[in-house]
Formats: sequence, C-alpha cells, structure tokens
Amino acid sequence: MFKLQLEFKRNYTEEEDKTRFILFNNTLAQIKEHNEKFELGKADVPATLNEYSDWTDEDKRELLGMPLEVIPEKI
Repeated sequence: MFKLQLEFKRNYTEEEDKTRFILFNNTLAQIKEHNEKFELGKADVPATLNEYSDWTDEDKRELLGMPLEVIPEKI
C-alpha cells in the first residue's frame, strides 16, 4: 500500500496494487518531466499528483464518458 491509497481510501487486491503502483510511478515521472519544463518557462503551470494519479485510461474514460482514444497520454 502506498501513500496515495491511504490518502484517497483506495482498497486494491495485491495484484491490482502492483498495477496501480506502476501507473502512479508513470504519472509521477510525467509530472516531473512537465515541471522541469515549467521551471524552464516552457510550461504555463506546474503539475501535481492528485486522486487520479493511479487511474487507468479505462478509469479516466468512464469518468469523462469519452472514448478511450480521445484521452491524452501525457499531462
């Protein structure tokens, strides 16, 4: 279990926990990359982690009611 799960009261199976942790780390890497651009003045706003940081594309699609291919891969 990682901090995001505790903060947002997530309960995952052991297998799903592994997948969600990978998703979280991928999101964290994207945020770090984006914020480096922000520090250089190449992005207008900084990015942060939030309750969606361990979501799959399918989770996001369901939330937004959008086809999967419409959701951007990066921040």
